[in-house]
Amino acid sequence: MNLNKKYPTKFIYGISICLIFIGSISIGYSYFMHPSLVPMYGGGERFYLDNYNNFTDQFPFIADTRLHIIMDANDTVQISINNENVFNGTYYEVDIEPNMEVLMILKSISPVNGRFTLRQDTPLYMGIFSIGLLLIGVISIFMNFYSSKKIQ
Repeated sequence: MNLNKKYPTKFIYGISICLIFIGSISIGYSYFMHPSLVPMYGGGERFYLDNYNNFTDQFPFIADTRLHIIMDANDTVQISINNENVFNGTYYEVDIEPNMEVLMILKSISPVNGRFTLRQDTPLYMGIFSIGLLLIGVISIFMNFYSSKKIQ
């Protein structure tokens, strides 16, 4: 039985290109999209301190991976983390270690508008999976190209 050698080569090239495409999309998701998808909050949250909430608001944060929090306000805010006063000001950054729960309380004496920006670390397995798919696709293209040149 005579098998056509061109069909397996085209099939392997097609699979390799698909792996490269999926790996590239996975890298984009892992390093650009996933860090902004913090459970319960997304990439951030706006807050308003006014008479309605007695110039006080609280935010519970649960970190599965390392979580970077940036608080930016238009006026001075007193920030307490786990009932410990840590800062008075308009801009504050803090990192929360993995597997920690933190209660952040904001207080003010005047109306304040602000925003939390949240970023989480990409889990190691997502990075390894993404880069692995890309490398497997690239290596298979080169191996298939080299083996097809060797046969001819």
